[in-house]
Amino acid sequence: MSQKTRMNLVAVTFARAAGVEPHLDNWPHLRRALLFGPLAPSCFRLEGPDALPDAPVRFARDAAAFGAITSNKLTERERGYWSLVETAASSPARDDGAITVTDMT
Repeated sequence: MSQKTRMNLVAVTFARAAGVEPHLDNWPHLRRALLFGPLAPSCFRLEGPDALPDAPVRFARDAAAFGAITSNKLTERERGYWSLVETAASSPARDDGAITVTDMT
């Protein structure tokens, strides 16, 4: 796992513990940016105790500024990744509560 991926996982873990991880269902117009865009501080102001009213606009601007997310249209690669997420979410939970992905091909 790359250092960038490890850092992203740590940031999301802290956000989840702090109650500021954005829920995709609450931000359908930002879904692509939240899933595949940059991990910008503004995304952690969408929800939680320190949420800001202008956070959606800030995050959309931040995602576009990196040149990563300039539209809501998923690329073919992103559609493939999203399909894996949907498959995992619909798979039966393991005994420990974790979701398993049985077919990654």
